[in-house]
Amino acid sequence: MIDPTVIGALLLLGLGFLAFGGDGNEETEEDTSEDTLDESARFSGLSPQDDIKTFVRFDDEDDVADLGDGKQVAFGESGNDQIAGGAGDDEIFLAFGNDKSFIDEDLDGLPDDPVTGAMGDDFIRGGDGNDILIDGEGSNEIFGDLKSDFIDVTENDPSATDAADTAYGGFGADTLVGDDGDILYGGDNEDSFFVELDGSSDDPVTIGDYEAGEEITVMVPADTTVTEASATVNESGTGLNVTMDGELILTVEGITDLDDLNLAFEATLPSA
Repeated sequence: MIDPTVIGALLLLGLGFLAFGGDGNEETEEDTSEDTLDESARFSGLSPQDDIKTFVRFDDEDDVADLGDGKQVAFGESGNDQIAGGAGDDEIFLAFGNDKSFIDEDLDGLPDDPVTGAMGDDFIRGGDGNDILIDGEGSNEIFGDLKSDFIDVTENDPSATDAADTAYGGFGADTLVGDDGDILYGGDNEDSFFVELDGSSDDPVTIGDYEAGEEITVMVPADTTVTEASATVNESGTGLNVTMDGELILTVEGITDLDDLNLAFEATLPSA
């Protein structure tokens, strides 16, 4: 249930969408009631209740919200919604707007995001819009759905233990970014994939439905030199394995012909 003090503090505003993950995997008692926010709503700070699942449904306007801690289920509608989850396993369903979802970033116009690490296992659906969906903490499942989406499931806290995420682009020309054991599915249309290496021993990323010619870019630390001798590609059953310095970094499913692979290595700036 939404904290009454939060309802009293609602302001009218129109923005986009933002979703943060949370920490905790509790079995919950389910509160099936729904809270609906009328007009273009802005609010933050739901009361943290780990044993209750809170449902929030937004209207057709452009809404911005910080769901706070606890286990939240949020439903966007046709507006460009910006929703921030907190410390709990969140489920966020977007609809028809061009929405945005970030984790561990500041929600524009609200207090700084209180989540540090946000280790929940989250479920996010982009719906019908050109969405930006970013959630690398925990083991997450993200669907871009319709149109062209940007999905980033890389770990954004270097001190945290990464867990494998699964990202599905859907039906548009999508861009997917993964690292350390993540599984990426582009879906229909021509998609682009980015694999991020941080220089440590990472589990290989898997691209599950690669189609010939789609761009794959492996992002390596700035001080890494990539040569034909250090990077190799070999057939592996139903796909191709990419290794660097003898370590498997990427499995590409869907092709077995090297000529169909569009692969590039690009240096990134060193992390701060």
